[in-house]
Amino acid sequence: MASASLVFNKIDSTYSKLLLKHAQQLFAFADTYRASYNISIPQVQTYYNSTGYMDELLWVASWLYLATADQLYLRYVTAQNGNVFAN
Repeated sequence: MASASLVFNKIDSTYSKLLLKHAQQLFAFADTYRASYNISIPQVQTYYNSTGYMDELLWVASWLYLATADQLYLRYVTAQNGNVFAN
């Protein structure tokens, strides 16, 4: 959603802002409730047996930084443990 917000920014700024808002909300949720989704939904293990979640969180934080220029996302990506929001 964060990357899509960049695509739509010049052609539909309202939609772009909505995408960005939801990307930030989903990121905050995922960072708060850290767990691999295949633990919650074991049926997906047949198709994709995830071994972690940090790579997804780092990708999202990277896109959010590009879309917002908010230094907090950059610090999240560059922090070794990704816990900058906990402070």
